[in-house]
Amino acid sequence: MNSEHHKSVRLPFHLYTGTCWYFVTICTAHRERLFGEIQDGQMIMNDLGRLVEEEWQRSPNLRKELVLDVFVVMPDHLHGLVGLKSVSDELDERGGAHSRAALQAEPLRGSRDRAPQSLSSFIAQFKATTTRRISELRHARGRRVWQPSFYEHILRMAEKTEAARNYILTNPERYQGDKEKSGIWM
Repeated sequence: MNSEHHKSVRLPFHLYTGTCWYFVTICTAHRERLFGEIQDGQMIMNDLGRLVEEEWQRSPNLRKELVLDVFVVMPDHLHGLVGLKSVSDELDERGGAHSRAALQAEPLRGSRDRAPQSLSSFIAQFKATTTRRISELRHARGRRVWQPSFYEHILRMAEKTEAARNYILTNPERYQGDKEKSGIWM
């Protein structure tokens, strides 16, 4: 399969902007274990893992529409709950949105046409910043850090948000290198 033309997993009629919670997974290129290791069910981060954690936590300071909940940096990926809110909307910490238009109904034009203040825009900025910083530390300019895309699930109900939160918090306990023990949260 040609990696330049991967199929998008995004919903075609969702703008990924406005008030909403998302369960996000971002994987390293080739699932390379860059960020540390699991020991006795606990994530032990190295310098690169701490850098990723620092940038993730710094993100809401750079984007006023962003709300972060729980997250975990794993050896080869990151899981996190990400909330996006409109300037006039409030985001319910249980997973609900206080907005008449929590989900948008306009089609996206393409993956390169990122809406400002969108989930894709945030992830692109996060990946670019961490890639630059990691490349400087590793003295490996131009070496890919992340997979080209990311995975997300729109959380429309508080029960799903709680299940996703539990999945993230217990992720290190299930990690087995190339795969994770089943722990389906859906």
